[in-house]
Amino acid sequence: MWVDGEPETYELIADFIVSRGKETALVEVKTGDRAPDPTHIATRRQLLDYLHAFEVDAIYLFDAEANKLMRIEFP
Repeated sequence: MWVDGEPETYELIADFIVSRGKETALVEVKTGDRAPDPTHIATRRQLLDYLHAFEVDAIYLFDAEANKLMRIEFP
Protein backbone atom coordinates (compact mmCIF):
# COMPACT_ATOMS: atom_id res chain seq x y z
CA MET A 1 0.00 0.00 0.00
CA TRP A 2 1.02 3.66 -0.35
CA VAL A 3 0.81 6.21 2.47
CA ASP A 4 1.27 9.84 1.45
CA GLY A 5 2.98 8.69 -1.71
CA GLU A 6 5.40 6.38 0.07
CA PRO A 7 5.27 2.58 -0.11
CA GLU A 8 4.30 0.88 3.13
CA THR A 9 4.64 -2.90 3.45
CA TYR A 10 2.82 -5.25 5.76
CA GLU A 11 2.48 -8.99 6.05
CA LEU A 12 -0.58 -11.01 5.11
CA ILE A 13 -0.64 -14.70 5.88
CA ALA A 14 -3.27 -16.83 4.20
CA ASP A 15 -4.40 -20.04 5.89
CA PHE A 16 -4.26 -22.11 2.69
CA ILE A 17 -3.61 -21.63 -0.99
CA VAL A 18 -4.86 -24.65 -2.89
CA SER A 19 -5.12 -25.77 -6.50
CA ARG A 20 -7.70 -27.98 -8.13
CA GLY A 21 -7.66 -28.38 -11.87
CA LYS A 22 -6.96 -24.95 -13.34
CA GLU A 23 -8.22 -23.01 -10.31
CA THR A 24 -5.95 -21.66 -7.58
CA ALA A 25 -7.82 -20.50 -4.50
CA LEU A 26 -7.18 -18.96 -1.12
CA VAL A 27 -9.04 -20.55 1.80
CA GLU A 28 -9.47 -18.63 5.03
CA VAL A 29 -10.47 -20.80 8.02
CA LYS A 30 -12.54 -19.25 10.79
CA THR A 31 -14.10 -20.42 14.06
CA GLY A 32 -16.27 -18.76 16.66
CA ASP A 33 -19.56 -16.92 16.67
CA ARG A 34 -18.87 -13.97 14.36
CA ALA A 35 -15.64 -14.64 12.46
CA PRO A 36 -17.09 -17.27 10.04
CA ASP A 37 -19.76 -14.75 8.95
CA PRO A 38 -18.55 -13.18 5.68
CA THR A 39 -20.56 -10.04 6.45
CA HIS A 40 -18.75 -9.49 9.77
CA ILE A 41 -16.67 -6.34 9.24
CA ALA A 42 -13.31 -7.78 10.32
CA THR A 43 -13.74 -10.94 8.23
CA ARG A 44 -14.96 -8.98 5.20
CA ARG A 45 -12.00 -6.59 5.38
CA GLN A 46 -9.56 -9.47 5.69
CA LEU A 47 -11.04 -11.18 2.64
CA LEU A 48 -10.83 -7.91 0.67
CA ASP A 49 -7.16 -7.60 1.66
CA TYR A 50 -6.55 -11.10 0.35
CA LEU A 51 -8.37 -10.32 -2.89
CA HIS A 52 -5.94 -7.49 -3.61
CA ALA A 53 -2.77 -9.12 -2.29
CA PHE A 54 -2.88 -12.66 -3.70
CA GLU A 55 -3.06 -13.70 -7.32
CA VAL A 56 -5.73 -16.38 -7.00
CA ASP A 57 -8.79 -17.31 -9.03
CA ALA A 58 -11.10 -17.59 -6.03
CA ILE A 59 -11.41 -16.92 -2.33
CA TYR A 60 -13.18 -19.29 0.04
CA LEU A 61 -14.19 -18.91 3.66
CA PHE A 62 -14.33 -22.12 5.67
CA ASP A 63 -16.42 -22.24 8.85
CA ALA A 64 -14.55 -24.96 10.73
CA GLU A 65 -17.22 -25.47 13.38
CA ALA A 66 -20.07 -25.85 10.87
CA ASN A 67 -17.85 -27.67 8.35
CA LYS A 68 -19.11 -25.25 5.68
CA LEU A 69 -17.11 -23.93 2.73
CA MET A 70 -18.30 -20.66 1.13
CA ARG A 71 -17.04 -19.14 -2.13
CA ILE A 72 -16.66 -15.40 -1.63
CA GLU A 73 -16.99 -12.97 -4.53
CA PHE A 74 -16.98 -9.19 -4.51
CA PRO A 75 -18.55 -7.13 -7.32
